[in-house]
Amino acid sequence: MKSRNIATLAAVGIAVLALSLSAFAQSGGREIVTQVPFEFSAGEKTFPAGTYKFVHRPGGMPELQIRSEDGKTGATLGPITRLAQQHTGDAPKASLVFDTVGSQHFLSEVWLPAQDGFLVRTTKEAHEHAVVEVR
Repeated sequence: MKSRNIATLAAVGIAVLALSLSAFAQSGGREIVTQVPFEFSAGEKTFPAGTYKFVHRPGGMPELQIRSEDGKTGATLGPITRLAQQHTGDAPKASLVFDTVGSQHFLSEVWLPAQDGFLVRTTKEAHEHAVVEVR
């Protein structure tokens, strides 16, 4: 009887582990591709206006990859801070938030569809927000 309980617990443990690994593998990277209509800075780099892919891969070091559509320009930003989803009702759309100081735009937040967001940079001086919604 005791060995049957141990065998049952071991089987349940293996099944839970297998389901967890399967869900992790299927989640893959989270990404958005969008047109940014102005030059912007992210990390230590400045990017010209254009189409970019923003990718977050779960697990490991929390970081965000930015790549231009042609693959010639890119950067990896990290570590980044997770922001709790503040939306209610319909699933939130993906968006990028830029802090605008004068004519300069700094990538501040990245929100992936129906997920928490990521804080990339904080701006201490007075600024406005420019939001680019991903369609």
